This record gives sequence, C-alpha cells and structure tokens, in this order.
Amino acid sequence: MLCLGFLLLAAFLGGGAAFAAGGARVVFAVLAALVAALGLRTLFLRLVATRSGLRVHGLLGNRTYAWSELQRIELGRDPVNSMNPLQAFHRQWIPVAHLTSGRTLTLSQITSYTIRQSARDTTLAARVAAELELARAAAR
Repeated sequence: MLCLGFLLLAAFLGGGAAFAAGGARVVFAVLAALVAALGLRTLFLRLVATRSGLRVHGLLGNRTYAWSELQRIELGRDPVNSMNPLQAFHRQWIPVAHLTSGRTLTLSQITSYTIRQSARDTTLAARVAAELELARAAAR
C-alpha cells in the first residue's frame, strides 16, 4: 500500500513536470524520480535474522544489529500513528527491540492490526517478536 501511495505521488509530480516550464519542470521531474525510487524501495522492506544478528532493511538504508547489541525483543504498540483518530477502533502492533545502549528500535516492517486488545498475542507481529527473541536468546 505504501508503494502505491509513493507511486501515485510520483505520477502526480510527473504530471506537474509535464505542465511546468523552465526550472520548475526540472524540479518536478527530479522530485518525481526520487519519490518513485522511494516507492520501489518499499517493496524491499524486511527483517532478516542471521547467526550474527538482525539485519533491518529500511526505507532509506540497511542496518545490521549484532545479537549482543539487543537486550530483548518484545511486542509493542506503534506510536507513529498515535494521532490517528481510528486508533480508538483498532490497535497497531509491532515488534520492538530494546538495545543495550538504552535506545528502542521499532521494527515497523512487521505491523499487525487488531480491534481487541486481547487479540494482540495472536498477531503476526507477536509471532515475529517471539521468534526474534528466541533467536536472540539462542545466539548468546
């Protein structure tokens, strides 16, 4: 869905480039290309657990966290959309990694939605968080 949104925005900017003149045409064309590249990048967002650690493929780049850098991984709520008025009707769950440095890392590549709080442990995000925690514990 995120990919589609970015590609629609890129098409809109491309249409703006077609109707613009001079320097504005170049600006719109460059923006359209950048937004399209971001849209295509969303197809490759993922988490990869390896023997050495957790590789996070994000929107703007990749990062590997060694298992020793991760204190624990658990299920949490996604705070990004806390201002969404629909949060009153559904909850958004994501795995959260707590780093040994004290920072928290939201692994929003895996997101699950429920209407009831009690259904949180049956979500894909809960299963992924549990499996990543098992992999982290086994690597120690």
